Amino acid sequence: MVGDMKYYNGVKRRLLREKGPEVEALGYNLACGIGMKEEKISLEARLQPLPGSQDPISEDLFARIKSDLEKYLLNNGDDVPLNIRYTGVITPR
Repeated sequence: MVGDMKYYNGVKRRLLREKGPEVEALGYNLACGIGMKEEKISLEARLQPLPGSQDPISEDLFARIKSDLEKYLLNNGDDVPLNIRYTGVITPR
């Protein structure tokens, strides 16, 4: 499992490094973590609007970002499930 975690961490870092700036150019922040449930591992991503961006995100733009991220993983040979959500603005309590 430790070797697997190194692999998934590498995929996560590469996704954020290579696709994060593209998502930011569209007005949104991309955050990503690793999810585990019953020995299944996935990338868990969330989008948040940057100041001045549309909140909530349009369905078309969300679908385009999601598709682009999934294609990126597939084109790099990373057979990793990606769960992506739009969280909106997170404010302090």
